[in-house]
Amino acid sequence: MRLEELRVEFAKPICICKSCPSYPKDKVAFCRAGESDREVERVYCICYRCWIYRTEGLKGDFFCIHGKAKEDIWDKIRKKRED
Repeated sequence: MRLEELRVEFAKPICICKSCPSYPKDKVAFCRAGESDREVERVYCICYRCWIYRTEGLKGDFFCIHGKAKEDIWDKIRKKRED
């Protein structure tokens, strides 16, 4: 299993996507897995309340629409090590 797949699997049990009023009723952990394959009705976004969002320093909202997070804490650590 690739690292990206592991990150998605890790996020699933703690993901709060299903309790979001904008949830498109397909997959979860959009911040890791990418945008929904379904149309999303923009009601309200709760991404900022998620443990993953807060602990990994994510930015943005509506990952179900915009796709996975552009950069998280692991990307920042990786970049620091490369410098």
